[in-house]
Amino acid sequence: MNTAHATHDGERELSSRTSDGYYVRLVWQPTTDRVRVIVIETVTGRRFAIDVDADDAMYAFHHPFTRLGHGGHDRGNLGGAFRRTARMAER
Repeated sequence: MNTAHATHDGERELSSRTSDGYYVRLVWQPTTDRVRVIVIETVTGRRFAIDVDADDAMYAFHHPFTRLGHGGHDRGNLGGAFRRTARMAER
């Protein structure tokens, strides 16, 4: 059974998992009611985040690469997703 854990910025981690060199987190921000999936490459530390609808949160958590807009199956070419997320974070 998973329990929510609060992070330093108020987000609550609802679930996390590791698979194939990626650490995947499902987080909820209670003040904005925003749900996100965060994917981190465990070797490089590169990451990207995807805002998802609450109704699709578990699917997105288990299949985050399908949410990248290009089909998501080309894991070897994630640089674009990581760069897009970095630009979004700068705003």
